[in-house]
Amino acid sequence: MLLPRLLLACCIAFLASGPALCHEFWIEPHIFQVDPGVTFSADLKNGQTFQGTEFAWFDSRVLRSEHHLNGTITPNTGRAGDVPALTLSAPTPGLMIILHETTQNVVTYRDWDTFAAFVTEKGLGDARTLHDARALPAPPFKEGYTRLVKSLVAIGNGAGADSHKGMEFELVALANPYTDTKATTLPVQLLYRNAPRADTQVDIFERAPDRTVTRHHLRTDASGIVEVPLNPGHDYLLNAVILRPPEQERTKDTNIVWETLWASMTFSRPGT
Repeated sequence: MLLPRLLLACCIAFLASGPALCHEFWIEPHIFQVDPGVTFSADLKNGQTFQGTEFAWFDSRVLRSEHHLNGTITPNTGRAGDVPALTLSAPTPGLMIILHETTQNVVTYRDWDTFAAFVTEKGLGDARTLHDARALPAPPFKEGYTRLVKSLVAIGNGAGADSHKGMEFELVALANPYTDTKATTLPVQLLYRNAPRADTQVDIFERAPDRTVTRHHLRTDASGIVEVPLNPGHDYLLNAVILRPPEQERTKDTNIVWETLWASMTFSRPGT
């Protein structure tokens, strides 16, 4: 059975390659509220508008992957080709925080319009001004990108708090969407290198119980915070991107001219 699973995983990876890799990447638990003692699965997904392709587990693509529960940190592990990529146990009640950080991947922009559209969509500024300021070449050129993603899952009562887990670019929930039942918004802080990231676009994808998805975006304030509106029974994907010149500690390909870091967070709001 191993060979068919590996073939399926390779096909999925091939179909998802190319420009699609510039879309959101997130952790999607099969259930966001889990009974203690239950084993559950979560997908690594890549796509748009909270819909996408499941990515298989491959050690070579993982820089860091773990889950936190009640002060205990447990590494996430898998076999090559596993789909779902993550299988997790939930022994005790609390707020589980799942983290996953990828190794750097590379995309080649073969025309200017594709890069410019991406920069505009993610609220990163004027592509031509940014590109020309560094005297960079016309297409084709390369971008290196890294995903730093998180998911909040309620085990039993879901009591607990999110906190900064040391990722270079990270979204942190400043309240608990599962237990702060009277709140109509969730404050979320965006951090870059341990400091608040101000004036940065955060895309919010909200999925209703009928699976319809709406999208809007906010910009972080001076403290790097956005207030995410909440609706009972809805699932949420938050995503933010930073665009910067490539930095040597991550970038292995010397032909890369831009580097992006993608932070995402998923969670759900319990129904009434």
